[in-house]
Amino acid sequence: MSSRILGHTFMKNLGRTKLRPGGGVTTKWLLNEANIQPNSKILEVACNHADNIIGIYNEYKCDVKAIDLDDEALQECRQNLNLLGFEKEIEVFNMDAKDLKFPYATFDIVINEAMLTMLNPNDKKRAVLEYHRVLKQGGLLLTHDIAIVDSSIKKELSQSVNMNTYPLTKEDWFLLFESNGFKVQSFKMGRFLLLDKETIIKDEGAINAAKFYKNAQKEENKEQFAKMLKATSNENINYIAIVSKKI
Repeated sequence: MSSRILGHTFMKNLGRTKLRPGGGVTTKWLLNEANIQPNSKILEVACNHADNIIGIYNEYKCDVKAIDLDDEALQECRQNLNLLGFEKEIEVFNMDAKDLKFPYATFDIVINEAMLTMLNPNDKKRAVLEYHRVLKQGGLLLTHDIAIVDSSIKKELSQSVNMNTYPLTKEDWFLLFESNGFKVQSFKMGRFLLLDKETIIKDEGAINAAKFYKNAQKEENKEQFAKMLKATSNENINYIAIVSKKI
């Protein structure tokens, strides 16, 4: 496995399925904050292989749509939906978050986890403005991303995942949303948990977690795994989950 492979692809190849800075428990916190109802209309941006949207539909039986730009992820997503018989209930689109093809005020909730950090400042703003446009008045934007204490970690983080990243401080995340038509309602923040052993066991189950570490210890994976573990263990890097309301 190439040491230059992108961080999120590398993690998936090792067996990590929940690629969220605060782990699955933080995703659950966000969803609980949203008070989802059977008549809620939800859009998930960057749906990956559909574990989140399948879980949401399975629990709430609400209107769920999802988008991604990664063709391989979308193919896997559609396969999973077909296998579970949800291909008619959950619509999935190849679509850019910065250019959504949905009408104004379509959704009650937009969910976007572990993606905005990857966008440069201009593209972050474009995506957030699109989320604002497609949300109904009073609708909620649920985000789950990386928060840094200061900018000193940015270079090391980008090098560890083999791509440019643009994480923000808590204050700058708030500013991004509140300067583009949202009001922050609540947030949760803590140490980065993507590579935390307890979190991996909770997210993946004990057997799959063991397989993940077995893959990480293979000779071709050791160097990149160690680099990512070092960068994400820095006390300067945290997860942040934010619930913002369209005003």
